[in-house]
Parts: sequence; C-alpha cells; structure tokens
Amino acid sequence: MSDRFEDTAMFDKQPPRRLVLSPSRLLSNIFRLALPTVAENLLLALMMLVDVIFVAHYAYNTGGENLADAAISAVGTSSTLGFVLMVLFMPLSLATNALVSRHIGARDMAMARRTCAQSTKIVAVVGTLVSVLLFLLIDQILGVMKLGYDDPRVFVYSQKYLIWIFPSFVFRLLLLNSAYAVKAAGNAHNPMIIAAFANILNIVLDYALIFGKLGLPEMGIEGAGLATAIASLVGGGLMTAMLFTRHSVVHMGWRHIKGWSWRVYRSLMRISLPGIVEQVGLQGAFLLYLRIVTDLGKEPLAAFIISSRIEGFSMLPAYGFGIACATLVGQSLGAGKPRLARQSMFYCGLFGSVLMAAVGVALYLFRYDVSRIFLPSDDVL
Repeated sequence: MSDRFEDTAMFDKQPPRRLVLSPSRLLSNIFRLALPTVAENLLLALMMLVDVIFVAHYAYNTGGENLADAAISAVGTSSTLGFVLMVLFMPLSLATNALVSRHIGARDMAMARRTCAQSTKIVAVVGTLVSVLLFLLIDQILGVMKLGYDDPRVFVYSQKYLIWIFPSFVFRLLLLNSAYAVKAAGNAHNPMIIAAFANILNIVLDYALIFGKLGLPEMGIEGAGLATAIASLVGGGLMTAMLFTRHSVVHMGWRHIKGWSWRVYRSLMRISLPGIVEQVGLQGAFLLYLRIVTDLGKEPLAAFIISSRIEGFSMLPAYGFGIACATLVGQSLGAGKPRLARQSMFYCGLFGSVLMAAVGVALYLFRYDVSRIFLPSDDVL
C-alpha cells in the first residue's frame, strides 16, 4: 500500500499523459498507439535495408554486378541471422508489455516498475552473454549456414559485417524491450522518435564509413557493420535511459533495478516461455529454409534476401496494430473492462489486416522497381 501511495503522490507532482479507456476513445487510442509503432518498425526495417543497399552500391562501383550479388548475399544473410535471433527474445518483451500494461490499467504503478526493472535486467544479462557467445562463434555459425561455399567472398564479407553486429546485439534487445515497456503505458511517440534518430545516424554513418566520406576512413562492408552497431548502441541506450525519466509513465529508479522479485520473474517466464518455444520452432524452420537456399548459390540467395526484405514491409502494420492490441487489452483487463478488451482485439485485427493487404498489393505491383534499388544482376532480378 505504501508503494502505491508513493507512486500516486509522485505522479500528482507531474501527471503523465495516460490512455483514457472508454469505447468513445477506442479508435483514437488504437491509432495513437499503432501508427507511431508502424513508423518505428518501418524505420528499424530501413536500418537493415540501408546496410544492404549501401553495400550493394559500394560493391557494384568496386567490382560490378557479380561483386554486388556477393555483397547482398553476405550482408543480407548476416543481418537476417541477427534479426532471427532478436525475434527469439521478442516473447519476453511481449510479456513485459502485457504485465506492465495490466498493472498500469489497475493503477498499480509499483508492480509496473518492478516488472519493467526485472525484465530490463534479464535482457541486459542474457543479452550480454549471447552477444559474447555469438562473437566467439562467428566462423562456426557461417560454416553451418555454408555461406560462401561457391564464392569465398561471401564468407569474408559476412565475417567483416558480423564482427560488429554480434557484439552490439544486446543493445538491440534493450531497444526492443524498453520500447515495449514504454508503449505499455500508452506512449508510442517517444520510441518512434528514438528509432528515427538511430536510423538517421545509421544512414549518415553508413555513407561515411562505407565510402570514406565526412573525414572518416573507407571501411567498405565492415563500415556498414560498425555504423549499425553504433546506431544500435545509441538507440538502445537512449530507449533504456528513457525508462528512468519523468517522460516515462513507468519511471523506474535505481532501487527498482537493484531489487529482485521471484514473483515477477515467474510471471514473466509463465507468459514468455511458451512464446519462446514457439519462436524456436518457427525461426529454426526458417534458418533451415535459409540454409537450403544457400546451397543453390549466391544468385538465388541474393534474390531471396532482396525478396524477403521487400516482403517484410507488408508485415509492418501487423507489428503496429499488434502492440496497440496488446497494450489496450492489457490495460482494459487491468481496469476491469473485458468488453473493451474484446473490441480492441477486433478493431486492431481489422485495421491491421486491411493495411497489410494494401501494402502487399502495392509491393506486388512495383516489385521490379523496388528490387532494382539493390542493383542486382539480371539473373537475381
């Protein structure tokens, strides 16, 4: 009770902007959460896309179409491996969103903070261990995926890229987890702003480090990895730091980070573990599929990378309306409004499906024009 009173008193001094949970505000709440999240995911997707485009142009200018295909295969596959590994941690972030939103809906800010702090610690510790392990096993991972068996340059390029991407993996996880916690409180704008800043930083650094501009050395493909690593570090650091400011409804303190609650830990694991097992199966199947594609050679692999990058944009509305749904359902249930939770699910599913179909049709109609951005060879196109 004392924790609740302390939290309420603190918010009275500087009341944050919260969601108003009512049927009349449902549609505005959905779009208030979904559209910034779609924009944020678009920017994060562009961060991976820009690496491939810039590297393709650099390789094309250096050695023509054949070298560009090798560069696309290497950087595209390497960044895909990083994304697949990040997806394995997404159930924990979704569990954080579900629990934090429900506690906020019930106005139990003490438990919201404890949950957010516990989740942040888990991601920081496990993410650091995974980052170190991935860095040490780069050659073995590339060997299992048989990258470069028909063109050794693909293997070398992948090494140069991943040597920066894997050590920064923990910051990408912190960015994801912290953003989901902030959105659970109804704030989707600040994660979008931070994602935009990180994306702009990545583009500038890509241009400077790959081509040797703005007084920086020309690093080629390795520069793409370093640029993305720096952007991930800045984005993850800023997003995590936001949880400790009064711009966050959660507004953690160091006392929350230092504490440990087995009750919160069990709640996070109970919700996230089934999703983790599910993602291990799904992403394991995808990696097996990718491994089969690598056997076909660098041209089919490059085509697959380009196609999957383009296809990913059709799924961005799902992530945006999905997080809006999770936040609104969690807060509605916490506030004792199950009917509003059901309405939130229906409308989020409807709007997300319509937008995904629209984007899918647009990408189909302009598939050749979009693919040419990567400067692929005729066989790849």
